[in-house]
Amino acid sequence: MIGDIGGTLVIFFGINLFLFLAEFFHKKGLFSAETNRKLVHVGVGVFIMLGPLLMPHRGGLALLALLFVFVNGYTLLKGQLAGMHSVERETFGTVLYPFSVLVITLLFWKNLDVFYISLSAMVFGDAAAAFVGEKLPIKKFGGKSMGGSLAMFLTTFVSAIVFAALTGSSLGISHLAAISIMAAMFEASTTGGFDNLTVPLGTAVYAYHLVAGGSVTMLWWAILAGSLIAVPSYWLEYLTADGAFWTAITAVTVIAFGGWFWLVAILAFFLSSSILTKLLAARSTVKSGEARDSYQVLANGGVPMIIALINRFWPGLWSVDWLVSYLIALAVVNSDTWSTEIGALSPSDPLNILTFKPMRKGSSGAISLVGTIGGLLGAAFIASLAFFKGYSIQTFLLITLLGTVGNLIDSMLGATIEAKFLCEVCGGIYDVKEHCGKPTKYIGGIPWFGNNMVNFTASFLTVAIIVLIKLF
Repeated sequence: MIGDIGGTLVIFFGINLFLFLAEFFHKKGLFSAETNRKLVHVGVGVFIMLGPLLMPHRGGLALLALLFVFVNGYTLLKGQLAGMHSVERETFGTVLYPFSVLVITLLFWKNLDVFYISLSAMVFGDAAAAFVGEKLPIKKFGGKSMGGSLAMFLTTFVSAIVFAALTGSSLGISHLAAISIMAAMFEASTTGGFDNLTVPLGTAVYAYHLVAGGSVTMLWWAILAGSLIAVPSYWLEYLTADGAFWTAITAVTVIAFGGWFWLVAILAFFLSSSILTKLLAARSTVKSGEARDSYQVLANGGVPMIIALINRFWPGLWSVDWLVSYLIALAVVNSDTWSTEIGALSPSDPLNILTFKPMRKGSSGAISLVGTIGGLLGAAFIASLAFFKGYSIQTFLLITLLGTVGNLIDSMLGATIEAKFLCEVCGGIYDVKEHCGKPTKYIGGIPWFGNNMVNFTASFLTVAIIVLIKLF
């Protein structure tokens, strides 16, 4: 080691060397924009991974990572450093790259096997996936290819074996293979440069899970179960390609970090809501029974996944029963889906939840008696699962009540801050940018706060109620 200051300077000048080379190659037109970007991606990564070898403490590398979050963000907005930022597609990867380095450095500096395996998945695996996916676009799934995913898995697996050996890790071949599969799934499920966030952080979480004593056998069973759920759902057009990957990731997470019952609960939501959506698609004024994409999967499964992570690593946090919180989160999204689909059967138009003025069916913030009863049944359906774990009738009622409350929160968010678009054909106000076959007109709400954000926020806020009750 050469010390914190010396190590920080070496890494700083190494990073700037590759930025200079990228600018030089870009101006000379020697490589494509994508190749230039990958040159920086790998070269900078190599210098970053020298950190633990050059300095005894994490502060220097963390400071550099934080610095380049701002530098990369600023130059991206200003259109500078084209050699690093210019690619044939819109991407925020150059900003998320140092952010992921910052998080991993802060959390896993003392777990060198986790540090190196997670960063190598981003630095080497992701670069290999992009290169091979471009050269050998075998069987495209969404914006990804089987060739790229296979390259991602193999490159991550080989680099993980090397770094596990160099760091004296307790992780065996089976552990590393499972981690590499998860890394490939994160890469295949994410676009727009966000794989620079999901790949290293997701890989780190699963690597640390196994380092901390998690069962690799359970993880393999979880991967199998997740695949058996996602693949048929994709074939049956319940899910898009990216939606299928995130469904698999969600299933793996809740099984590995919660248990089989956690999978049963989320399957109860997914299957009941998907079947209901398909059956009542013809009556819906907005939906058409289309396949769920990654945004919809994360809007409904994001909070349950977060709860599963807390249950695994901080099970006693705030003295909250995280299984009950998990069921509440699922009750909220199930109540929302059932109320929307069953509400379409209402013989009368729904009312605005705040003003009680009549609205068209499917309008944001609209409720009806039929839809509310449907939402109550949806929440009770999930709540009934609590009996299988020995919970009392009081817990059943609590989950049902909060699931329904969360659904009403969803409607209130829809009536206030959700983005609203006017259909100039039928005159309805919806949360979609196209209706009646024509583009809709934006008329209010927060433009980026769509239905998926509403669903996620409603679920999050409802679970927060339980946490606040425990705290105060």
